[in-house]
Amino acid sequence: NTFFSNIFYFCIEFNFNTLNDYQNGIQTSAAYQTKFNVASSVNWNVTMYAEDANLTGTDIITEGGNTANTMPINNIGYHITSEGDLGDNYNFSSNDETAPVALTAADNELLVGYLSGNPNAGDINANNFTIHWRCGTREGGGMNPQSILDQGIAADRYATNVFLTLQPAN
Repeated sequence: NTFFSNIFYFCIEFNFNTLNDYQNGIQTSAAYQTKFNVASSVNWNVTMYAEDANLTGTDIITEGGNTANTMPINNIGYHITSEGDLGDNYNFSSNDETAPVALTAADNELLVGYLSGNPNAGDINANNFTIHWRCGTREGGGMNPQSILDQGIAADRYATNVFLTLQPAN
């Protein structure tokens, strides 16, 4: 069997429109989900990391051409669920599938397959997942405990790349 490691990146945008959003954050909903699937003839793992330790403001530029604003990456949290036929044959990034963990710049195991001898090789119907994102909700799992408002984060459009890496299981 030949296995090619793959790296994918994506963009998600949180729009803070109300004072409540700044105080309590934005919870996961259909607008804040990333769906992906894996078709593989061998067992595999998926890791995820952010390109930067902070989100970088993109709309406000200083006289020198630099971006002036940053937001700590740990304001973004996620949990992952499986809609595939293999169900719970995975070690998710948190013990409770619905408990969020903070996004980091470190390469973290998102899905570890082949648990207790249960293979995860299969088609897209077997390996179908959703990442549920949230921002500024101050939940556990390493998320920033202060609200966006309390952090004094300037109004701007913040960005970083997030990468998913698919690789064969050992």
